[in-house]
Amino acid sequence: QNADDSKSDKSKSLTWRTRKKIPIDDGLSVSGALVCGDLNCDRADDLALAGRDGVYIILQKEDGSLAEPMKYPTSGQTLSVNISDLNGDGINDLVLRTTDADKPVHVRFGLKTGQLGPQVRFFIEKPAALHLQNTDRSAGDEMLVVDSISGRLIGYQFAAESRRDADWPILFYPLASGQENAKRDLALADVDGNGLVDVVISDPGPAELILYKQAATLGLTEPVRFPAFAETTSISAADIDDDGKTELGVLSVKEKVIGLSEFENDRLSFPRPLALVGEPLAMELADMNGDGRTDCLYVSKDNGGARVLRSIYDLANSQSSQGGLSNPADTPALALELKKLTSNPDGLKVFDADQDGLQDVLIFVSYESPILVRQVQKNAFEVVDPAKTQSSLIKDANLRSTALADVDGEEGLELLVAQKTFARSLVFSRARNWSIIDQYNAKRSTENDILAVAAFRIDDDSPTGRPAILLLDGRRGRLQILKVGDDKTYRVDRQIDVGKWNSAAHLKMLFAPLTGGDAKSLILFDSEKFAIVTPPDGDELVWHLDRQFSYETK
Repeated sequence: QNADDSKSDKSKSLTWRTRKKIPIDDGLSVSGALVCGDLNCDRADDLALAGRDGVYIILQKEDGSLAEPMKYPTSGQTLSVNISDLNGDGINDLVLRTTDADKPVHVRFGLKTGQLGPQVRFFIEKPAALHLQNTDRSAGDEMLVVDSISGRLIGYQFAAESRRDADWPILFYPLASGQENAKRDLALADVDGNGLVDVVISDPGPAELILYKQAATLGLTEPVRFPAFAETTSISAADIDDDGKTELGVLSVKEKVIGLSEFENDRLSFPRPLALVGEPLAMELADMNGDGRTDCLYVSKDNGGARVLRSIYDLANSQSSQGGLSNPADTPALALELKKLTSNPDGLKVFDADQDGLQDVLIFVSYESPILVRQVQKNAFEVVDPAKTQSSLIKDANLRSTALADVDGEEGLELLVAQKTFARSLVFSRARNWSIIDQYNAKRSTENDILAVAAFRIDDDSPTGRPAILLLDGRRGRLQILKVGDDKTYRVDRQIDVGKWNSAAHLKMLFAPLTGGDAKSLILFDSEKFAIVTPPDGDELVWHLDRQFSYETK
């Protein structure tokens, strides 16, 4: 079905061709799984087929033949597929009926570029059957649903309204399923230097980096994949050479390598290996010594099994034109043995823990307390004895449950640590012990299971000048937003339905402009998907399906 109900310009004559088989292993053999319609605005009908964990789009080419299928990952199992102009913009949309218990209708709206946008979820009563048809002759098709419980026929219509009580707009980007999903990582980076933040995701299974470039006024474009190391477990972003383009540090524990990838010749380059000492286990790009240049900090394992904290200072000048280091035989300036680290770390965070102006390192280990390494003076590091520092305050902290933010308005960042029913901000006070700056309680409930915490200035006009605290309950799919009151105490201001999120090691909440303009959005990421949540600015319209009528059926 075409959005303008016009016939294809490509159907000039009918000819018989040799049968073409398109191999799709997981296509669903149920009614409503295969539909036909124009999905790229070229006035020619295409095919959409529901699969086990995605929808396959097969476009019709200029000569009338069919292109190779493109798979769009989905969240939740698809029950049926429809092609329809749901929002009345004259462009066909992909409408999915899914097993999602809370919001069973998932829509990818068609774009003027001929592509499909991110996935948007809509609430309706659980449908036993669904059909889209223009019933009122106005722009946009109506959604006709048979309610699975009452059996009533219900009509819905797409609506965009300004509603104070509505959840914030959320755009979902499901990722393809795979065996190495849990090891995926995400970084925000302006890879091409155009002033817009892009999204890069490591995909360990197929050994690729996935790039979502951002376009002005449009937002994130369709992903493009580039080859990378096998089983990449961590990526870190930094503008190493100050050219306005962000480079990516890429770690593969399996291949025992750290490499640098950059955007050149309209693609992400294959990561260029750095010369290292030992086998790398964790990595971060940061300015460790305050000289304004990017360094590579990493933990490696030597031949004797010892774990050592090392660094490559000034990456931009240490690289030769052939890649690697200008003198690979040189020993990095930092080589600190981590005697209490007996297993491989999950990752590390670089920040000024004691707020003395020097960067420190917090190393995370599964089922063990994090290890703090202080920079006691420039380029001189020591491991902090946990027995003397009240380390019990961070004993349950891990990579996904921690974040860095300035929450008290003082100089320096604090460490935010999420726990089951609350989060805390901490600082390594006076270089002696961990101390609590403040505590942020979740909404009173025995069911709270806070997985992650973050702090962002989502209200530019906030009279206190303090950031909001965000607590993510991934199991219940609720994001709690806490704001500070006149008494300087943080309390829950509102809750937002953001869907369920798993407890992946690289579960993240970040804040950046990602919708093609200047407005900042929250980005949520786990191993299966990421989503962009945009706080309303007063003029923001919220999309929903508005119930138009309901009839009893017999």
